[in-house]
Amino acid sequence: MNPPHIAIKRPIEVENIEKYEKILDKLAKSAKTFKIDIQGYSFFADKTFFLKVIKSKELMILHNNLLSMLKQQGIAPDNLEGDNQIFHITLANNDISTKFVEILKKNYLPKKPLYNFPLKELAILRYTSTHWVIHKIVSIKQMTPQK
Repeated sequence: MNPPHIAIKRPIEVENIEKYEKILDKLAKSAKTFKIDIQGYSFFADKTFFLKVIKSKELMILHNNLLSMLKQQGIAPDNLEGDNQIFHITLANNDISTKFVEILKKNYLPKKPLYNFPLKELAILRYTSTHWVIHKIVSIKQMTPQK
């Protein structure tokens, strides 16, 4: 099971994770908190059931800033990133039976939950041989002024 999260970068394989911890620290120092909006459910190929995260201007800035920092380290964006990025919160992944997919589609897809919460932390997740774990979490210190 994955820890709950919104991925702002698709997974990459690295040898020296400490270099990327520093990038995370730099990204958190330059970022400001902002509101994350969630609206509705969806699937990726009947294998991943997720909450849809609205692609906001602030989220795209954070995403593009990270891509830029990684590009300086020689890591090019994936073809599903940038304008193609689909922000989401995974609820079930890979081991979903066909019957469970049918139940989810019937009972959840028609619903359009609307939630929002402030983005306050950034993290690096690391894959073990069986699942993702939180490797490092950093707080975003700068608060966005309330409107």
